[in-house]
Amino acid sequence: MDNDVVIYTTSWCDFCKRAKKYLREKNIEFYERDIELNDKNTEQLYNSIGLKGVPQIIIGDKIINGFNKELIDIELASLESLH
Repeated sequence: MDNDVVIYTTSWCDFCKRAKKYLREKNIEFYERDIELNDKNTEQLYNSIGLKGVPQIIIGDKIINGFNKELIDIELASLESLH
């Protein structure tokens, strides 16, 4: 699942920390993009999502707004069935 999971975060966001911990516990590799690091690419990608707030979790082509274990599990299962 190389780069199939991306999470937009901030350093101060508790739900971001929970989401990252949950993905690590499930041994899911993910790419983290901190929206506060003033990286133009990250800013453009984050803005293209059209949603505000963090975490924004992208699994495949699905976007999960916030930390929701059930939705994460559903989308991970869908992604695994494609591989």
